[in-house]
Amino acid sequence: MDSPGPFDAENQFLGSVLWSDLPGARALMAGMRPGDFARPMAAHVAHLAMQVMAEGQPPGPALLFDQAVRTGQARGEHRATWLSRELADLYGNAAGAVHGPRFKAAVLEHAYRRAAVRYARRLLQAADHADPAGIAARLDERGEVDALAARYRAAAGPDALDPPDIVRPAGRQPATTRREAA
Repeated sequence: MDSPGPFDAENQFLGSVLWSDLPGARALMAGMRPGDFARPMAAHVAHLAMQVMAEGQPPGPALLFDQAVRTGQARGEHRATWLSRELADLYGNAAGAVHGPRFKAAVLEHAYRRAAVRYARRLLQAADHADPAGIAARLDERGEVDALAARYRAAAGPDALDPPDIVRPAGRQPATTRREAA
């Protein structure tokens, strides 16, 4: 996987969190999950931030690094060096805490798109190999996609582009022929 640039949404969002005081960081991280991030290191940093904030501390780079060392999440020189560089890059390249909400919406939009791709792949696999009941069951397994769409809309606010429906429930599919419409 290609390494993202320093100004991609995930890096900028996490940098915004690192620049925030505790109330600001809590507001930014509200509703976020480590699984919302595409890069494992970004997910790890988000998890560390959540742990530090749960202890009532602002998620500054030094506190996240200390948390990782204290809890054994940065064992060994290589991991500790990798994490310290990641935190320094996130902090140093961030546009600032004020832009956090914008980047949060972008992170959630990308997470929504990845969830939609996973959902589509499961549907495709079911269409190729499952009986009709199996396909119908897969159509109903859209909880992750719907939850991410709702979190994206909440983060993006009233100016957000609504994520499109992936598949409408069977009762709401538009009729394709006059006979079906009647």
